[in-house]
Amino acid sequence: MAPNRRNKRVYRRLESLGKVANAGEAETLTRCTPCPARKSVSFQPIEQHDLEESMRSLSSMMPWDSGRFRFARKLQDAPRNHGRVDEMLCEDDGLAVAVKSMPNWWVQLGQEDFRKKYPKQVEQPWRDFAMLKELQSHNFPYMCNLVGIFRDQEMTYMVSSLATEGDLSSWSQKQSLDSETRETVARPIATQLLDAVRWLHDLGIAHGDLSLENVLITRVAACSMPQVKLIDFGMSTLGRMCAPGSDLAGKDIFRAPEVYNTVEYDAFLADSFSLGLCLYGMVLLAYPWETTAPGKSTSFDQFKRMGAALFLKTKKVRGQFLPNLCSAGLMGLMAGLLAAEPKKRFCLGESCLQDHISAWTSPWLCSDLAELAEKVVLDKRGDSSCTLSTMVPDSDSDSDSEE
Repeated sequence: MAPNRRNKRVYRRLESLGKVANAGEAETLTRCTPCPARKSVSFQPIEQHDLEESMRSLSSMMPWDSGRFRFARKLQDAPRNHGRVDEMLCEDDGLAVAVKSMPNWWVQLGQEDFRKKYPKQVEQPWRDFAMLKELQSHNFPYMCNLVGIFRDQEMTYMVSSLATEGDLSSWSQKQSLDSETRETVARPIATQLLDAVRWLHDLGIAHGDLSLENVLITRVAACSMPQVKLIDFGMSTLGRMCAPGSDLAGKDIFRAPEVYNTVEYDAFLADSFSLGLCLYGMVLLAYPWETTAPGKSTSFDQFKRMGAALFLKTKKVRGQFLPNLCSAGLMGLMAGLLAAEPKKRFCLGESCLQDHISAWTSPWLCSDLAELAEKVVLDKRGDSSCTLSTMVPDSDSDSDSEE
């Protein structure tokens, strides 16, 4: 799809933020691709009966052999699953893996038992397991491969391949503070991220919990470009429309405002909103508000009153207005994804949303995916050093937007 000519790339270098770092890597990244050739892939949506069958098959868990996996280090807590994630070494082949351990009283013996025990829980571990299995069978490239589900008397263990660079939050904090270099490095990551979520939607899945912490970055020897992996599908749903509920999917900062409504909402467009927050946080190392809950954030109330484009133009981060920190192309892309009204929000090019402007019309995204695709090997394995996010949102009590 041709880019909108009205949106030209304009980079404003902010000298006060520091010297250019990783310039060589930045140049390499612009020549790399976010995805394999999508044109050669036939998308068969995942059906509910497929998901249920995967849940049943995975409930026949393998016994946990502590001698097979050797502890290396703790990666992070998994509070919503009452557990933790560790890096371990598999003695079979010496490869590093991620092991998410959760108590049996929480996971239960299967999806049916879990739903009986926790009928109103939006976080569903068996849905996470089954989604991974189904996505793997559909050759979804933006995931950490599922090695298996194991169990002992006290704990259930989900073992998956490991990402090397941690989550998107920690990766972002390691990049140059120079605005031009930062955007150059971030652009192919953002392009992969949007393509990953579009791919999910093509398979009939809404993620429902997109955030910087639920995006991992990994490297493989065959390509110098970092690769995006999505994790935590425990709040995902099948189908585009989602019924309202008292237990809300997603995190407060990233949740689309329509999720709070009492009528069904478009979960694909809700994912688009969350992607806008991901781009904002990745590039700016900050968040514009603490929550999108009605009446709970003066910053978000101001955002709704002003509109996304004007709010971003008048927003300050670290004492600088956003137009001095971000190119015009990035500002336009974020404003489109963050539109408060779903009917005005950018879609990701889904065929079911043809009445919406596609984010792929943005000139800021990597444009030549076909050429870039030849440069990437989407490997099925990797190492990881995941870290917890240290980013915090701007305080709602001290908003620095100016009307």
